[in-house]
Amino acid sequence: MSEINQAKKQLQQALAKLDDVVKSRSSDGEAQQDQIEAEAKVLRAELEVLQKENAGLKAELADARNAYVALEEVADAVDSRLDTAISSIRSVMSH
Repeated sequence: MSEINQAKKQLQQALAKLDDVVKSRSSDGEAQQDQIEAEAKVLRAELEVLQKENAGLKAELADARNAYVALEEVADAVDSRLDTAISSIRSVMSH
């Protein structure tokens, strides 16, 4: 009977150690999950900021393109006027 009691005691100790390992791993996993969730929250906030910045930059780019088109039209009009003025001056100078 002594051997049976000794084996029972060893089995109970082994089960207790196994329970400790399982609890330890479980709490480590929970800690890692909490850390991952915190990092995900930070990344979501950063993503939101970057999306807003992107939207603002898109609007600025559209405004800059519109301004460029308007400036190009003005430059074309000035070029045309200068060509006309030069032609007029040449015409006057040739008479």
